[in-house]
Amino acid sequence: MIFLDNEKCKITDFKKIDLIEDNQIKILLKNQNLKIDGSKLRLVYFSKEEILITGKFESIKLYDQN
Repeated sequence: MIFLDNEKCKITDFKKIDLIEDNQIKILLKNQNLKIDGSKLRLVYFSKEEILITGKFESIKLYDQN
């Protein structure tokens, strides 16, 4: 599940963080992949159950796993 609020994004039910960069984050979800593009993206909280990301979001896309 993805919760978005201005400059915060909370993600639950994920499998793995695939990529963390200043302008892009990729996360593997259970049935899809998530790609977040933006600027000053930061992983500010991480646990087994959820991730909290801050920054300026330009796009958030879900795509099928290949």
